Amino acid sequence: MDEFPELSKKGGNHNDDGGSGQTSKSKMLIRLVGAGFFLVAGLMLFGDFLKARHDQASISAGDWIWVVVLAVIGVWILVKTDSLADRLDEWLEQ
Repeated sequence: MDEFPELSKKGGNHNDDGGSGQTSKSKMLIRLVGAGFFLVAGLMLFGDFLKARHDQASISAGDWIWVVVLAVIGVWILVKTDSLADRLDEWLEQ
């Protein structure tokens, strides 16, 4: 009867290794870093927009390149969260 039985399990729909504290903390840290890249990219874009509007000029391609690079790095980090968290766990265990 349950439309989404995987959501009714204890712990929700998390796809980690069974609730290991270290791995979930590592994933949280990796996700925070990835979101931080997006935040910095957004702030840079907003700052460039305000500067261009104040100077009544257009935003140059060089300004967009840095924003795109930061956004791509953020996407890569968020996509690779599981493997990066596993590597971080292995590195911390040594």
